[in-house]
Amino acid sequence: MAMTAWQTLTLTRTARDTYVLHGSGQSADLTVSSWRSKADATVAGTPYELSMSGLLARAATARRPGYEEPIMRIGRTSCVLPSAHGAVWKVRRGWRGYDARLLADDLGEISLHLGRGARSDIVAEVAGEWPERDLIVLTAAFALLIRRRNDSRSDGG
Repeated sequence: MAMTAWQTLTLTRTARDTYVLHGSGQSADLTVSSWRSKADATVAGTPYELSMSGLLARAATARRPGYEEPIMRIGRTSCVLPSAHGAVWKVRRGWRGYDARLLADDLGEISLHLGRGARSDIVAEVAGEWPERDLIVLTAAFALLIRRRNDSRSDGG
């Protein structure tokens, strides 16, 4: 697969638990629940509900409000993405924060970085052509935010 040039998208925290996506040609935002593993996302005026579920096989899912069937799932053991076959999601925690990589052989790669601080932006580097790209980025960012929050709670902070 021929890779296209990398594009940078940034999710900036604008208020408590609310993030706005910059660098896209359409409006997109994410509001994460402060106590539940849920979020509301909007991409180009279309609302989505995000949730994190599972214990060992944690996965972030996105669905349209009122529908049971997810549009996508990004998880440790499996990923279901629009038009993707064989996607892999990996997250690494380090001193500077969290780095994640979503790789789909037939689509490309999305790499994300989330700093350790609560006010950190989330930077996404995207290569390839991704159907529902902004929703995928918001769902992956949600997964990272929940991971950081859960780690912070288990670390005593």
